[in-house]
Amino acid sequence: MLARPWYARLLAIGMSVVEILIISTLFIWFLAEPEWSIWRTNWFVNKVFVLAAFVLLLGTALLRPETLKSRIR
Repeated sequence: MLARPWYARLLAIGMSVVEILIISTLFIWFLAEPEWSIWRTNWFVNKVFVLAAFVLLLGTALLRPETLKSRIR
């Protein structure tokens, strides 16, 4: 991925959408019956950061596609 192949942008968009859907589904299940033990709270906080990372990746891929353009010529 350091060479940024032609499919990098498509992969970033697809992976971000799938991960956002998965994490959103897990949030819905968790928030329906929350269990705030130390481990579940840690899991929840981790998923918030992971969700933020994929939202930023999706935003970058959609709004600044030149940053993911191929370097291979």
